[in-house]
Amino acid sequence: MKKLILGIAMTVMLAFAACAQQQSDPESDFTFEVIDNGRAVQITGYVGGNTVVRIPPRIQNLPVTAIGEMAFLPGHFEGEAHTRQPLTSVTIPNSVTTIGLGAFGSNQLTSITIPDSVASIGQNAFAGNLLTSITIGSGVDIAIGGGWAGTRHHAMGTHGASFRDFYNDNGRLFGTYIFASGSWTRPRPLRMLPCPYGQVYFWAIVRMDAGSYNV
Repeated sequence: MKKLILGIAMTVMLAFAACAQQQSDPESDFTFEVIDNGRAVQITGYVGGNTVVRIPPRIQNLPVTAIGEMAFLPGHFEGEAHTRQPLTSVTIPNSVTTIGLGAFGSNQLTSITIPDSVASIGQNAFAGNLLTSITIGSGVDIAIGGGWAGTRHHAMGTHGASFRDFYNDNGRLFGTYIFASGSWTRPRPLRMLPCPYGQVYFWAIVRMDAGSYNV
C-alpha cells in the first residue's frame, strides 16, 4: 500500500513538473546575457517564430530578472535586422524585476500582466501596443514619456499616459485596469459575502468599481 501511495505521489509530482516546463518557451528561443556578477540573466532578444511567447523564469539555471532594451521589438536583433511577426501575447515570469526601454515596443499586445516582482518599467517599454487591459503589481515605477514622439509611444502604449496617471492617482495599487469608452477603471476583485436566508447562508459574489479616469 505504501509503495502504491508513493508511486501515485511521484506520478503527480512528475505531472506537475511537466506542466511547469510546458508553461515556458525553450531557452533556445531567446538570446541573453549573464548579469549581476553571474547571479542572474537578462533577455536581450527573441529568435523564436511564435507570436504567443512565454518567457522562462530561469535560463541556464539562473533567474531571468531583466528584459533588456528593445529585446522583443520586431525587426530588432542585437543591432541587426531580424524579421518576425509582432507578438500578440507574452507571459512575463515572476522573476523579472525590470523591463527596459522599448522592450516590447511595436508589437500587437492588447493585454499584459506585469508580475508582482517588477519594480520598474522603462521608457517606451510597450510603445505602439494598444493595451486595454493591464494587470500590474503595487508600487511599480512607470517611466514618463520617452524618446519616441507621440502619445502612442508612452511606456504603457497608446493609452499609457492616462493609465500612468490613473495608476498613480489610485495609489499604485495592485489590480487589473481596464480601458473602455475613453477611460480607465479598476474593478475591485470579486469577493464572496455571506447572505443569511433563514437558517442557511448563501454566498453572493460582489464587485465594485474603484472609479475611472478619462483620457
